[in-house]
Amino acid sequence: ITLSINDLNLSTEIVSQVSGVVEKADDKNIIISITSQETVLTTVISNNFGGEIEILKDTEYGQDYSLLNNKVVVIEQINPYILEKLTVVGISGLITLHNVDNQKTPYAQVKTKSEFEKIFKYNHKHCYVSKDDNKIYLY
Repeated sequence: ITLSINDLNLSTEIVSQVSGVVEKADDKNIIISITSQETVLTTVISNNFGGEIEILKDTEYGQDYSLLNNKVVVIEQINPYILEKLTVVGISGLITLHNVDNQKTPYAQVKTKSEFEKIFKYNHKHCYVSKDDNKIYLY
């Protein structure tokens, strides 16, 4: 969601990590309704991040990497070469089952294989990764 806020000919754009229906908006708050949500448990989260999800089945991604810009990439295993390519292209974050040795890209390591499989099972298009809760919210 991109919000434009106009006040005295000033405009500010905020790119939101939440997608849903705006229920209510006032001067200080915007309430967004999300119809369906699932949670995934994690062991490590580097930072809060979120956005549209793009699932890569393996490291042999055959498409244009620039299409992954500003997306959260979900991949079970990742090698350093692919990780660097994803970092350069500007992904919003990375969700994986295995540890990531990278300080440049926000990432989350999912706790178990069954938790990781929830991402595929529920097929949600967006996520929010919360370091405070140590959870990934799929919606």
